[in-house]
Amino acid sequence: MKKIVISFFITVLVFMNAIIFPVSAQSELTENLNAAAEQRVTESFLFRHKLEELYPDDKIEVYDEPYYHFDSYGLMDWALVRYRIGKPLGPLAVSVTFGRTVVSISNIESCYLGLSVYDVKRDEFIPIADGMMYHIMAFDDSAYEGFDEALAVMAVQWSDPDDNVLIRLLGDTDGDKEITILDATYIQRSLAGLKDRGVYDETVADFDKSGDITILDATAIQRFLAGLE
Repeated sequence: MKKIVISFFITVLVFMNAIIFPVSAQSELTENLNAAAEQRVTESFLFRHKLEELYPDDKIEVYDEPYYHFDSYGLMDWALVRYRIGKPLGPLAVSVTFGRTVVSISNIESCYLGLSVYDVKRDEFIPIADGMMYHIMAFDDSAYEGFDEALAVMAVQWSDPDDNVLIRLLGDTDGDKEITILDATYIQRSLAGLKDRGVYDETVADFDKSGDITILDATAIQRFLAGLE
């Protein structure tokens, strides 16, 4: 009887561990997003003055701090920052994948715009994407704990196409902010020559990150939905 009770207790602990930790991680992301949202309501951005110091002669047209990250001691160690200085005139042209998200940005000569991490400890902006530089920067996302997860949440909760910086879920080919079997179907239809104009987004279709869009991407989405990835 004692062995049965111990076995039952261990089973309960394993079950609670599987349930509580994912919820806890999601809760932390939500809290950090909410903290950033509260700052936006009052427009009391924490690091805007740092950007103004970098570009003292230019007007900041768009500025936001959509996400703050805190270390294990509860101290802020980095923040996600998006900005635009000047007016964008070009189309979205460059994309890069981080984890399960895709960041796209315009190649524009007329303005500075981009997405950066503000590293609190180093007291500097670390650019992720910069339209003035014509490419996505060589950004090491592994250096910032929670970065990929934060982008994945933001891809669902936040978008501003007028800002010329988009964050989208990898595999969300129909743009509905979630991965479904329809996304795999759109890839299959495109490969068969059936173009779904205005719906199918090729820039997020390389789900297996092979560098090419093939039937394997549709298969990878199906496996992901089945819990096999």
